[in-house]
Amino acid sequence: MDKFFISFIIDNPEFYKIINEYIIPTDFENDIDQLIYRFIQLLYKKHKTVPTRETLKRVINDKLKTDNDISKIEKIYQTINFQIDPRDSTIVRDNIKDFVKRKIYERLYSEDAIRAASKGDFDRIDMIIEEAKKIDVVDDECVDYFSDENIQEIFEDEKVENLTCGITALDTYLHNGGPVRGEVFCWLAPTGRGKSILMANGGALLVSRGYDVLHISLEMSVRDNSVRYAGIFTDMNVNYRFDRLYKDKFMSILNEKKNDEKRGDLYIIEYPPDEINITVIENLLQKLRISKNWKPDVIIIDYLELMKSRISSYNEVGNDYVKQKMISTELHSLAVRHDVLVITASQTNRSGYAGLRNDMKIDLSHQAESFGKAMPMNYMVSINQTDEQKQAQPPVMEFYIAKNRHGPTGKTITAVVNYGSFKVKPQTQI
Repeated sequence: MDKFFISFIIDNPEFYKIINEYIIPTDFENDIDQLIYRFIQLLYKKHKTVPTRETLKRVINDKLKTDNDISKIEKIYQTINFQIDPRDSTIVRDNIKDFVKRKIYERLYSEDAIRAASKGDFDRIDMIIEEAKKIDVVDDECVDYFSDENIQEIFEDEKVENLTCGITALDTYLHNGGPVRGEVFCWLAPTGRGKSILMANGGALLVSRGYDVLHISLEMSVRDNSVRYAGIFTDMNVNYRFDRLYKDKFMSILNEKKNDEKRGDLYIIEYPPDEINITVIENLLQKLRISKNWKPDVIIIDYLELMKSRISSYNEVGNDYVKQKMISTELHSLAVRHDVLVITASQTNRSGYAGLRNDMKIDLSHQAESFGKAMPMNYMVSINQTDEQKQAQPPVMEFYIAKNRHGPTGKTITAVVNYGSFKVKPQTQI
């Protein structure tokens, strides 16, 4: 904590309202910063607002004159007058948020929390975790609707970086070209209808376009996922990969892909089902950032129902509705907080199999366990495939847009799938 913090809270009083109870003067190493912060605390407590720079200087000046401590005045004024470059403002705010979160999480090791755990008072522990989570969503950038700048922006064409869900024909309807960072895209289908295949197709296309992808599997091994990616990248039947002639061709294409300077990176990791939550994923992101200096643009999680909530009380048996809704909310938080696109999948309930008939499509009413998990999602697209379509040559899949926060719903797109290579293509590419 230093003069950057002092400057930021003076210019962002709404932010200070959220974090003030977690910061104390001794968090600052410098005596001058400690003194200034004590006065900010006193004035905030008295007037319920953060003082301006001029008010702060006047009050401190009067106090120090009384204490015959004039020698500090010049240094204090230098600190109070310091202002952050606007380009560094976001970085400073994020550093403060991280500092405050760490302090809150440290309470988990306090005598109070340990005593609560020994007594089974998990509500107390959940409350500590909830306090830390609230810090993540602190944002003081409130927009004045009638400001000239905001009115002007309404009529300017929105420039966004469209990524892809893996099916380019679908991207047309999603945010005018594909999902973007900070969003969650979810495939919805019964068991065995291609959710994992489509997530791998999305990962492969994103890598080919230069994006870095982290593929987290809770169902398949790293090896099995690697084999699928090999088939998708090469568009070759993976069952032939052990044949010498085919192996050479596989290796040639993969090496070409490897040496492509425009490609992104792909990291695959496997976790046991029902053992990870968002906290585990964020710890993994931190390790990758430190050990490999690497940050993904897209995180694929296969799949939602195999996760746990970061709040333990939601994981209790018989609480699936709340648990899955909370996991969905946490996934959206992950996407926003780390500025990534999250691609995942969700199971249908038994009635979802009705959507395997030609006259009906799987929609939001067919979600398993929790209708609430659709609420935080930006997009939910169902995979519809009758037995006849699966056995056709080539096999056919239909994708139905069940939820679309930035475009139309009810659209159906048809594609073909090669179960030998796991490659999914538009019908026009047969």
